[in-house]
Amino acid sequence: MAKLKIASTWSGDLQVELEQWTVPMLREEVAKQSSMLPETINLICAGKVLKDGDGSEKLSQLGIKNNAKILATRVSADEGKSLVAEEERSRRLTRVKAMMMGLMLHANAKKLIRRQLYKDALEVLTMGETIHEKHEMVDCDVDVTFDCFHLLNFNPLMNLITWLCFQLVDNIPLLQIDMVWCYFMLRDISWLSVAGMHLQKAREGIERAHGKDSFRMRLLQAGRHPELALHLRMELLEGVVAYHSGQFDKSRKALTSAQAKFFQIFSAANFNLKYLLRLRLDGNHFIGKTPQCLCNSFDLAGLYLSDNHLYGRIPNWLGNMSELVDLIMPNNHLQGPFPPEFCQLQNLQVLNLAENNISGNLPSCFNPPQIQQVHLSRNKLHGQLKDAFFNSSSLVTLDLGYNRFKGRILNWIGQLSKLTYLIFTHNNLEGEVPHLLCHLEQLCLKCHIYCAIWNNYA
Repeated sequence: MAKLKIASTWSGDLQVELEQWTVPMLREEVAKQSSMLPETINLICAGKVLKDGDGSEKLSQLGIKNNAKILATRVSADEGKSLVAEEERSRRLTRVKAMMMGLMLHANAKKLIRRQLYKDALEVLTMGETIHEKHEMVDCDVDVTFDCFHLLNFNPLMNLITWLCFQLVDNIPLLQIDMVWCYFMLRDISWLSVAGMHLQKAREGIERAHGKDSFRMRLLQAGRHPELALHLRMELLEGVVAYHSGQFDKSRKALTSAQAKFFQIFSAANFNLKYLLRLRLDGNHFIGKTPQCLCNSFDLAGLYLSDNHLYGRIPNWLGNMSELVDLIMPNNHLQGPFPPEFCQLQNLQVLNLAENNISGNLPSCFNPPQIQQVHLSRNKLHGQLKDAFFNSSSLVTLDLGYNRFKGRILNWIGQLSKLTYLIFTHNNLEGEVPHLLCHLEQLCLKCHIYCAIWNNYA
């Protein structure tokens, strides 16, 4: 027990537990001894006004020690209420500032993730989570949103942050899901237990924010299901973590649920992916044609659907994706020729459609100026090479192995100054190897000139 010396409205000594007592408890005891209301008591120690804060901070944490002197002054009821209101406003403002800092860190982490700097992103996300935990916001998302609106009553200028209020509700669970994604991309199995904990917190946070079974979100969205993509991502990660933790039944349940949500998303007639930038669903067991709902995703920069069971023709609407940089769909069952619309993909840098059943000729008009990687091996392409890639001066890799091309290797290939890997293995090419290939300083002569004529008709 410690002794505090109280003076002014009431003079005497109080026996308190500094490790247990809080400012509200001390204020109430002084008010009781003074026969006054707690809101009319102002406590001062060492020249500093003792504020209630969130009511959890102990006297010892405030630096109050044994035999400390406390000045208890009297204020009017209105002044007391004003003091309490000011403390409440300060507390809420602190929480919102912390949330804004957390949002900023999360946004920076997302930029790092897009650049595949997962270790750096994880450090930033951890800082954001620490801020949330410090201000006790991890388990009270809706309270934080209330804080935003409460501040509007004090200062109309605070309406600048109203847009944040809706993002704050599920920002913390999204941050935790992004952390698990970084664990996954770093391929570090030691993070498994931590990943499971973060996913559990994320699921609990989403249920608090959106309601059980997301009924609250669905009500606001007029019956639509905007939360499906979020749950799809979370359940995919839950399935992976459960599998590597030996929880196979749990893993199967999560992945089955994720697959059902995937089909629900892409079968919705009114599903709109207008602002989609990248879609990564490679390495799964998805069946069907390339999702038609992507046809309006004109800002799409990357489509990654490799190692699935997709079939059908290459959709001609892909040619409308003027921002497309990466088209990665190897090891599927795509068939038919390249659509003529493919010639419109002028920003394409990586094309990988290897190990499909694509047939026909390469369109002569297909000359993306920025393309660097072309992988079309193990298809059924035939005919002569003609002028495809004729103006693709940035081309580094051209892999057309295991097809049915015939005719000669054209001289213009020797003008692709950056060409490093040239693979024509197992085709029906004939004639001489163009001498212009000798001028390609970066070409891997040892490996790929040899491959260019191997199993052809030289």
